[in-house]
Amino acid sequence: MGLPVVEEIACVIFSRLTKLADKYDVTTNLAEAVRPVKQGGFTPQDKQIELTEGDEDTPIIYPGNPPKSERVQTFNIQGRAMPSEKDTTPIGKIINSIKADIVRAVCDPAATWHTFGGNAVNANWGPPEIIPPGGEFRGVTMPLLVTYRTDEGNPYVMRA
Repeated sequence: MGLPVVEEIACVIFSRLTKLADKYDVTTNLAEAVRPVKQGGFTPQDKQIELTEGDEDTPIIYPGNPPKSERVQTFNIQGRAMPSEKDTTPIGKIINSIKADIVRAVCDPAATWHTFGGNAVNANWGPPEIIPPGGEFRGVTMPLLVTYRTDEGNPYVMRA
């Protein structure tokens, strides 16, 4: 048996984000892309991209045989901006570049980016969130809301 559809989507998103760390035609030299594990396993650093999952909406059930379930999963893509004290680049410029590079990487290929390898029916960006405003850690979270469908009783089976 394969992975649940939501995990297939997460894998495609993460694969696209790792291109940023591989110097994929970006403005910002990004350090790495990570998906946290229970024990951590990584040290937060400047220009690091972290993919986590947020809330999932209550499913909508569509009749049929078998019935299908539609869900909206929020993926939080966090870009860290932790420049050295000697860096004279405005933090806003760094954050704007990170936001643009994240969008450009996730939205490639342009015509089908929102399907994540045929596993989703739609995706859209939520409003970026600067974290925290004025606090010690600075960065941006880019919420990505992905709509996908599965069999009602089997989240491993993608449905159109």
